[in-house]
Amino acid sequence: MPYRPPSVCVEPGCTEYTLPGKTRCKYHYKERKRNTFKNASYTSKRSWRKARDVYLRQYPICENCGVKESYVIHHIKPVDEGGDIWDPNNWQALCRECHEKLHGRMK
Repeated sequence: MPYRPPSVCVEPGCTEYTLPGKTRCKYHYKERKRNTFKNASYTSKRSWRKARDVYLRQYPICENCGVKESYVIHHIKPVDEGGDIWDPNNWQALCRECHEKLHGRMK
């Protein structure tokens, strides 16, 4: 099956052509893949699940609304903005509803 013809990379300001069948140039494709793996893979690790469970046992009620049971660890300073994944001072135990509101996914 033929690939679509090369186009310009979708990253703002980049004028390089894309890899065959991709939307990003060689540099941005590798960079995005590396950053996605580095930042997102910690949630599947046993050590993260254990740390999360311990923290949620210490803070069983949502730290935002103070009513519902906490379910999610929210990073106060986002990891992609330099927040430390493993620093409990950067964590906040939230219920699902408060977490969704903080991220603007809920009306």
